[in-house]
Amino acid sequence: MKSKFLMTAAAFSLSAFGAQAADLAVKARPVPAPAVVGWAGFYVGGVVGYEDNRNGARETDFDFGYYDPSSGDRFSCITNGCFGSNAARLADLIPTHQAFNSHGLGIGVTAGYNFMVSPTILLGIESDLSWWGLKGKASASGSSSDPSCDLEGFGCHFTQATTAVSSGIDWFGTVRGRLGFLATPSTLLFATGGLAYGDVNAGLNVNGSVTWHYATVCCGFALNTQVPFSSNASTNTIKAGWTVGAGLEQKLDAHWSVKAEYLYYDLGSVSVTNFFTVPNWLDTVGYVTKTDSFKFNGNIVRVGVNYTF
Repeated sequence: MKSKFLMTAAAFSLSAFGAQAADLAVKARPVPAPAVVGWAGFYVGGVVGYEDNRNGARETDFDFGYYDPSSGDRFSCITNGCFGSNAARLADLIPTHQAFNSHGLGIGVTAGYNFMVSPTILLGIESDLSWWGLKGKASASGSSSDPSCDLEGFGCHFTQATTAVSSGIDWFGTVRGRLGFLATPSTLLFATGGLAYGDVNAGLNVNGSVTWHYATVCCGFALNTQVPFSSNASTNTIKAGWTVGAGLEQKLDAHWSVKAEYLYYDLGSVSVTNFFTVPNWLDTVGYVTKTDSFKFNGNIVRVGVNYTF
């Protein structure tokens, strides 16, 4: 009886020890550490987006009159008044302002650095450079003739002209500061602003013709003389300005993130002056000079991906 009791007690002790050992083994199993969402540090990435510019061409100076090719002297019809000038007829056909939209797609690269100034506040600096296909243009055509063209035996003039304007941005870059707030450990809301710069271009082209016509039934004589003209003026330069915007960036893991942002940019304006001559009756030469201003400001909407080291 005593031996049976001892065997039962031993079996109970072993069972309890085994249960405790199994429990200790479970408790000793290491718990995986949560993934670290890292915002601070250096990062690189890429962006793709849509850009627009909606300002067109605005005339800032205009003049027409007679021109002496040998001396370069000009006799302004606006200041002094003229009669029967082909330049005056042409001046009536050239529009003052021409509105058009420039738009296109861009793709580029990004680099930056973030500092955590508190658990939820981020300061950073970011630079990007994009290649753009931003282009826009407009054209206007017109023609005019003398009332004497309807009369038998009188000489007259027929003038036609097309005025074309265009502008674009070939590449665009920024250097901006960023101020961010962590709405969650992996979601960043940010405002941004700083320097913007880009390679801008603009063009102002005028072409057409002047035709002299003389006809009479009595003498069986008819004369038509058409003289074409064409003048192209353009500029291409690098302009600097400013940009502001805001966006959202979402961490996918400790290194990769995706973002969406909006930027407003202003690169100022450029001017293009086109000076050209047109033939007049009695071998005189007329001139027209026109200066248009092209503004470069608009909107950018783009998305991107970043890798933080």
